[in-house]
Parts: sequence; structure tokens; C-alpha cells
Amino acid sequence: MSDFYSYLPEPLRSEMRAYIECGERPGQLALAFLQNDLAEAVFALAASHYLLNELEFVSWLHRHAPQGCFGSPEKVRTWIYWRSGQFGGSSFQ
Repeated sequence: MSDFYSYLPEPLRSEMRAYIECGERPGQLALAFLQNDLAEAVFALAASHYLLNELEFVSWLHRHAPQGCFGSPEKVRTWIYWRSGQFGGSSFQ
């Protein structure tokens, strides 16, 4: 499998890997994008040190991230619950 995380800047790369593969709660910037909270994402991006093109990150999510892990706060909460092993769903496929 190719490392599709390599398209993201560090440390966002390791943050997204930990979120997708292990269900670890991401930081404010990634969480805002994942929850489709664009106003919060713009605020978090302005406060961050990332050199990130917002459209490229959203495109990355749609091309590489599993569909169930982003799109709304509920989807993100569910993903964290299942992937963190709280319900026995910790294996990554």
C-alpha cells in the first residue's frame, strides 16, 4: 500500500495516521476539517504553523481517507469510538 499520508505536511501527517488507524483524537485544525466545520478550520489554520492549502487537504480527505471518518462531528465521534478499540474495532483495513 502506498503511503498516502506523505501528501500531508508533518506533523499533520502523523496526526492523521493516528486518527485514521488508531482512533486518536486529532488536534483542532484536523478536527475542524474532519467535522466539516470550515469556519473553525479557517480559524485553526490561521492560528497554526502549517503551510497547508485548505482545498488540497479537503481533496486529500476525499481521495485517501476512509469515507466514514469525516464529514460531520457525529462521524468523527463514531470513528474515534470504533477505531480506538473502545468497541473492539482497532484493526486497520
